[in-house]
Amino acid sequence: MKLISLYVQDMRGYITKKINFRDSVTFLIGINGSGKTTALKLLNGLLANNNLYK
Repeated sequence: MKLISLYVQDMRGYITKKINFRDSVTFLIGINGSGKTTALKLLNGLLANNNLYK
């Protein structure tokens, strides 16, 4: 699987963002509170191997 982008709408009731990923490496940079960790947690939730559908 190749992840091309992440689009989030109305996260926490007001945040809408789109992150485009490069072919090699993508760095998430920003000031404190800008959503870097939240973006990683969302990706983890999407890509984690869980047993929700068994």
